Parts: sequence; C-alpha cells; structure tokens
Amino acid sequence: FIIGVDNIYNITKPAKYWDPDDNVLTDILEIDVNNDGSVEYAVDVDGDAQYEKVYEKDSLYNLPDLSIESISLSPSSPIPGDDVDVTVVIKNTGDYNATNFTVEFKIDEESKENRTLTLAAGDSSEISFDWDDVPSGDHNITITVDSTDVIFESDEANNEGSEETSISVPATTTTIRPSGGGHVSRTIGNVKFTGFPTTIEIEVGGNKTVTGKIENNLIYDMYDVNFSLEVDGLNETWYSIIPTSYDKISKGESKDITLEFTIPEDAKIYTYPFTLKADANLKFRKKTYSTDLNLLIKEKHAIPEETTTTTIPEEEEKPEGKSLLSGLISLVTAKPIVTGIVVVIIIAIILWKFREKIPRIEFKTGYEYGKGWRKSLFIS
Repeated sequence: FIIGVDNIYNITKPAKYWDPDDNVLTDILEIDVNNDGSVEYAVDVDGDAQYEKVYEKDSLYNLPDLSIESISLSPSSPIPGDDVDVTVVIKNTGDYNATNFTVEFKIDEESKENRTLTLAAGDSSEISFDWDDVPSGDHNITITVDSTDVIFESDEANNEGSEETSISVPATTTTIRPSGGGHVSRTIGNVKFTGFPTTIEIEVGGNKTVTGKIENNLIYDMYDVNFSLEVDGLNETWYSIIPTSYDKISKGESKDITLEFTIPEDAKIYTYPFTLKADANLKFRKKTYSTDLNLLIKEKHAIPEETTTTTIPEEEEKPEGKSLLSGLISLVTAKPIVTGIVVVIIIAIILWKFREKIPRIEFKTGYEYGKGWRKSLFIS
C-alpha cells in the first residue's frame, strides 16, 4: 500500500509504504531521482533503510543503475607519442531513466575530460575520449560515471572502472655504418636464454648441474631480474636456481644461470616439461621472458658385477723339423723351474730301467780273530 494517495480525493503525495504481510512500514523519500528537474518518490520496500524503487502512476520501478561495461584502447598497444582513442561502454541497468549525468575521464588521477550523457532504462551508450601524445611509462586510465552524483541509483558502488597500460619503446632494428662504406645491420630488442639443452636427462637417485646464459639484447638495461621455474608435479626441493636474481643486466650483457637438480631414488620415471622464467623491470614497464625445457627422469642403470676370466693357454705345437728331445731341451732352457722337474724325472726313469745292471754295494760287519770287529765292503 502507498499511504497518502487517494484517487477519489486527488491526493497524490505518497508519504508511507506499507507491506502488512512482511510487517514493513517505511517513509517515502521525495527526491529528483533521475535529474530531470522534477520530484519523484523513492521507496524502501524491505525496511533496510536503502531505497530500491521509485513510485510513479500507481507502479513501482527499479531505480536507475549506471555501470561501465568495458574500456578499450585504439591502438591497443600504443607507443610514446601516439594519439589514443579511449572507448567506454556505459549502461543503465535500472528500470528508470538517468538524465544529464557526467562521465569523467582521468589519466593517473588527473581529470582530462568530462562528457554529459542521458540513458533511458536498459539502454547503453559508447563514448570515446582522446588521449593525445601519450607519454612513456605505466599509466592508469579511470572512467567515473555520474561523477557529480546527480542520479539517485540503486547501486552507487559500480560507477567507476579503470584500465592499466604500459607505454614503451618497441623493439627496433639499428643500422651501423662503418667508416669504410657499406653497412652492417643487427637486430636489437630481444632477451633470450642460451646454452641450455632442450632435454635434461637424470637417473633416479642422481644429480645434475646445467649452466646457461640470459642475454640482454635490448636497447636499455634490465633491473631486478628474478628467475623461477614453472613446472607441474615436480617437487620444489628437487631443484634450485643459482643465482635466483640479478640486480641489473646491462644492455648487451649476458649473465650465467645454473640449474641444479637432485632426484630421489623413489622419483617417478617421467618427462616434466617446465619453463625457465625471468621477470624484469625495464625502462618503461615490467616484462617476463621465458624458455621451454624438459626434465627427463630415467631408470637407474644396473652396475655389472666384476668377473675374473681365466685363460688356459693352448698347447704349444711341436715345431716342424725338430725332435722330441730338441723340443724338451728348448722347454727346459726357456723355463728354469721346469728344468729341475724334468731332470729328476729323467734320472728316475734311467734308474728304474737299468736297475738290474747297477752294482749293489753292501757293508757287512763281522768279528775276525785277532783283529776284532771289522766292517767289510762287498760289491755284487
């Protein structure tokens, strides 16, 4: 119920809003909701001391609500000295029109331009601002809708939008002209990693150190260069970067980067793609440079057991044209240790063969009268 409206007696000044079902009784606010110069009636329909509706001709409508849909730049990546068009899309999402409100355009909190706009309920509008001769560096673009707060809105917290942009010198090609005539060209404007293998192979339980370089081929110095590895599934304790940062890498300078890997015995046999990154502060902005590598964790190869091989020498062939005796003599001459053995064997054979012909020598002891006991030699 709207208390204060009586069509019979033509009383048309709403004073109270009453909802007996929800036990709500609130005052109605007289205010120029849409900045059209006339008074409207704002209504708090739930008793939370916030106005959500506007009363008109026996009906309740949602209050206006202005918001920023998008902010875009053209060109999208400007360089110092460019003229840039900043395009903004603004929409009225409420059920009531918004008239003659201000849209403010600011760069780095400095107001540059204001525009006046009117939007019917549910309508949107695209407007552009000129940002000429843009300076280098990092900048913040801010758009504020209804900056003078003349529209009574259901939501006042969504009236501001911002966009950050970095204006920097692009990579260029410099031509060097030697004194002897002609010219030599070189490209300046890139940062690259060199010396790293595409795939780093390590056995489980092993470790490996790989060293490469980062080269600054830009036309200005790099500051606060910080290194990191971006990899999924690889434990951070398995690797380290030495050093983790450089305070400065001058233009034309290269610096060493060492990657150390220590892989545990229970690591998964797997190939991990990873990215080596360098975050740096440049003259005009911050930028990240990277290179893609792979870590291949392999199965450990078994260490073969030590074995001892004994080679049995082949029997020497008897030289042609030589007798057994001459061969035996040669063997005895070449190997003195064998000589004694051979001699003993020969003597034994001779003694055995001629044992019957060898005289026997005996000593006998007897007593001879008058001479006493005497030993006698007998040969048979």
